[in-house]
Amino acid sequence: MKNLKLILLTLSIMISSLSFGQEIADKIQTTTVKTFQYQTSEKMITYKVKVIEKRKSATMGSKTVDPNLEHVTKLISIDNDTDKAYDRYIVLRYKKMPNDTFELVETKKGFAVIVDGKSMEYLIGEATYVIKNADADYFIVDEFDKI
Repeated sequence: MKNLKLILLTLSIMISSLSFGQEIADKIQTTTVKTFQYQTSEKMITYKVKVIEKRKSATMGSKTVDPNLEHVTKLISIDNDTDKAYDRYIVLRYKKMPNDTFELVETKKGFAVIVDGKSMEYLIGEATYVIKNADADYFIVDEFDKI
């Protein structure tokens, strides 16, 4: 009987602590993989681009606390199949908009990430990215290699 009371007390404390509107973080994670090709002067190179998206928003129950604080983070991995030891990584962050659109498209020089009409292009042959001046304040970009 004593154990039953202890179990019921523990359960009621856990349930009440969840129901008093503590801040809960909603998390979303999605992964997209696309294969592209890049023509060098000598041969065609196939590479894969993997995009892992993580979104985290502070919520109070089902109501968002401040949608202006939401950001999207995407880890973009570029895997060049011709060099098994070389991978390139980009961490791309931008402010979450209510109906943002995200596209990953192939270009002549590599691929482009397009979010709500703003773009960042990655140049495979140069292993660097380019952002138009008009879009420079929209994206936050960190890049690194793994060798």
